Amino acid sequence: MFLSFSSFLASLIFGSILIVFLILLLKTRVSLTGTGLNILMIFTILIAFRFLVPLNFSFSGTIFSRRILTFLHTFFFEVRLTGSSRFSLYFYQLFAAVWITGSLWLFLRLCFRHSRISKVLHCLKAGSADKVTARILDEEKERRNITKEIKIIQSGHIGSPALFGLLQPVILMPAIAFKPQEIRYIIRHELAHYCRRDLWCKLFFEILKILYWWNPLVWVLSKEASAILELRADQTVIGNLDQKEQISYMECLIRIQALQTQGLSDSGVFLPFGFSSLLCRFNHMLGGKRQIPAWRLALSCFMLLFLSCLFVFEPYYIDPEIERITCSSFPADSYMVKLEDGLYEFYMGGQGSTTVANPYTEEFKDIPVRTDSSDIKNETASSGISAKNLTRTEAADWKYISVGNRLHRRLYDHTRHRWISGWIPC
Repeated sequence: MFLSFSSFLASLIFGSILIVFLILLLKTRVSLTGTGLNILMIFTILIAFRFLVPLNFSFSGTIFSRRILTFLHTFFFEVRLTGSSRFSLYFYQLFAAVWITGSLWLFLRLCFRHSRISKVLHCLKAGSADKVTARILDEEKERRNITKEIKIIQSGHIGSPALFGLLQPVILMPAIAFKPQEIRYIIRHELAHYCRRDLWCKLFFEILKILYWWNPLVWVLSKEASAILELRADQTVIGNLDQKEQISYMECLIRIQALQTQGLSDSGVFLPFGFSSLLCRFNHMLGGKRQIPAWRLALSCFMLLFLSCLFVFEPYYIDPEIERITCSSFPADSYMVKLEDGLYEFYMGGQGSTTVANPYTEEFKDIPVRTDSSDIKNETASSGISAKNLTRTEAADWKYISVGNRLHRRLYDHTRHRWISGWIPC
């Protein structure tokens, strides 16, 4: 495995295709079980890793591009943006500088917003929830065997119920008169996030957004990941509810969506209770028109991930050693001589420079292959061509071409500088 411009480009292209597949899957009217949502979450995380680890694999095949990628590679790495010979600035250097600057700015902004929210919450009175809310929290923690201390903060500065705090979790509640059953739904939802470590997953996608801030599809991926986290928490809450209680839970979501205000849960690493699309959440809770089996979903997702690693795009290029001896720099007296072992010795200026296995490739197609004089006489006599004055060092040059998977050759007279033979099948 190694990192290169081509591997980065392949991860960008295939990662974007996987994101589009994920979006289409979530937008269709299908319902997913809890297992299906877990598979989809794993698939989303692996897409993120496809961006974060843009490496070539040993089993990856190469697809060469003669135009688009060659142009991009030349534009990025060979075209100078400055005319000064003392200071060279290439486009890839400018792009890298803008990329790093944008990532640093977003990282500092995230740290600042998180620090500001932490200070505001520190000023608010911890444990400010009423007795009913505190009692329900203790009951739900005991039901899920949670021993970690989790506080509840109720305040008018909080826009929507949310979970905050990677190491010291806090459940935030707006200053709204919720019914006891609604409070239980909210606490169950936030504890489901806590038990699955969803805040760490949220932070992971925030980091991905910071690193790939210039790619809009990465922002969409982060948004869809948050939606999947909400769907999984919903499935946990309604798992043991009857139909009437499920309707009550959805009414609770609608009420929070209608009463939510601008507050702390609009920024930072939060998992807000009611910020996702209610239509999508209701569709999955009610069981859409059709349901995708978990095994079929897993097979489709991981087959796409595997296929995305099978190929890598490379700009077409000529090896520097071959380019040094290609026709663009060949002297007029360059030729090849066939050796006894089937290889060909390449000559420039009367001296052998390298050994070539196949002289009929694109790079060597215009280089004559020289044979001995007896072969020349036999070939020219059989084709009705005079062999007079043809010597080993003069007009014994053959050009080869493949026509219809059959090799043909043509004789060129250097003394008269013209072809003296038509194409002869070999």
